[in-house]
Amino acid sequence: MVSDNNIIEVRIAGTEYRLKGNENNEYMHKIASYVDKKMQDIVKSNSRLNTSMAAILSSINIADDLHKSYLEIEDLKRKIEQLQEENERYKAEHEHLLKDNRQRYKTKNIYGNNKNTTPKNESR
Repeated sequence: MVSDNNIIEVRIAGTEYRLKGNENNEYMHKIASYVDKKMQDIVKSNSRLNTSMAAILSSINIADDLHKSYLEIEDLKRKIEQLQEENERYKAEHEHLLKDNRQRYKTKNIYGNNKNTTPKNESR
């Protein structure tokens, strides 16, 4: 059960923070770890950055990740919609083929196994 007052302690970029949130502790630790990793990556690429600058650049990278995720979600939604439309076309085609097959089967039963459609009892 998720509490309204989950409070955890995390370390981000070497500084301890107390986080309070509605999510479970595991999730909050995961998010803090993600932010810490982004901060570490920024600092590794430019050791002259202070914490504030690294935090701003990390925020931009996280916002970029988020935006790309939104774009990917929209792309996947479009693909799902296209696949659903294609599936409907295939269903309709399948129904048409079944109907056609049933009609051919009925015709075959009425006229026999001959390749022509002339009834057996009729003379040529």
